[in-house]
Amino acid sequence: MTVIACDEGEFEAFACEQYAPLRGWLTAKGACRFDAEDVAQVALTKVWLRWPKVEYRRAYLYCVASNELGKLWRARARVRARDTGYSGIGPLTREETVGGIPARLQAEMVRRDLLALPGRQRAVLAGCCDHYQDTELAAALRMPMATVRSHRRHARVSLREFAAMLGQDPGGRMLRRAYEEMRCGDPSPPGSRPVISQSWTRSATRLPNPEHGPAVAPLSSQELALRRLTSPLAGIGPDACARQADTTGRLMVITDPDGRVLWRAGDRQDLRRGDHDGHGDGACLAEHAVGTSGVSLALAAGHPVVVCGPEHYSPAQHDLVCAGAPIHHPADGRLVGAVCISAPWPAAHPDMLKLIDETARRIRRRIPNPTSADGALEGGGGVNRRVEID
Repeated sequence: MTVIACDEGEFEAFACEQYAPLRGWLTAKGACRFDAEDVAQVALTKVWLRWPKVEYRRAYLYCVASNELGKLWRARARVRARDTGYSGIGPLTREETVGGIPARLQAEMVRRDLLALPGRQRAVLAGCCDHYQDTELAAALRMPMATVRSHRRHARVSLREFAAMLGQDPGGRMLRRAYEEMRCGDPSPPGSRPVISQSWTRSATRLPNPEHGPAVAPLSSQELALRRLTSPLAGIGPDACARQADTTGRLMVITDPDGRVLWRAGDRQDLRRGDHDGHGDGACLAEHAVGTSGVSLALAAGHPVVVCGPEHYSPAQHDLVCAGAPIHHPADGRLVGAVCISAPWPAAHPDMLKLIDETARRIRRRIPNPTSADGALEGGGGVNRRVEID
């Protein structure tokens, strides 16, 4: 393979000079601001890939941008034709979309889903929402402007997927179709988020049949008591579960880093269902045992997540929405467990992700710090701590 050397400085100057005019030209053609920015970034990337071979670079840039915008509109028209029967091609109205996201869903969606983005994408998108310029974000985040634009573009793609999944598809048709295609062998079916399709792939290697119950037996009463006693969350977990269950009226679960259920709280019906599904005290809710779920995905991904209906690997959970978040030790950042809230899909609240993230943060703040004077004896696996063993 022959690598053609090219002048990065020359391209950077070209990109800085052409980016704003190109974005304005795309907006004049009918693209919304966010689509114009994304298409301009894609076009500049394609120019960069052919930089040494292109003679009329500005003309090539605008030609590529026009083609990319047309492809975006045609793809969007196919989705609309499938879901609504409308077959027109072109930009949606301002009331229908801003940046490919239905306007009426934007506020709810950002509150709910921003935390689910990777950290860099989340930081860039938050800065854009606060009206920072690319140059300011690049300096603050210590990354090139091209990287800032790339993170923003990928974040918007993810948020559009969330909008299509939860806003335009409240009945779950898209998710059920994606789940069925996954079961037929497609590892990344259309309509599935990357974090979900990746978890499905991992789950399928361990659990070929998702209709089977948990693949790992629950802990004995003695083993469960020992794990509760030695957990850094001892003395915190039962109270946190009870308080949050009383506040929300939903089932709350706290697990250890292995996904073992240490504490639960909720009404009797929810607790009985958990027992029936094999999610009782001491059960293993890790990915290798139950597949994709609120607990397993939070532990695997390392950040707050929401798993909606058919995104669960087990069909028994397809009527639920689960929000999970990992809990890290304040002293060294090690994973000490996860917390999860579950609700029936029709009763799920848009702020579940925010709620579970705040819950995990509150629990983390209550974990004794072994480096402090008061917590000097806490580092030995729970010695001298008063706990109640159920």
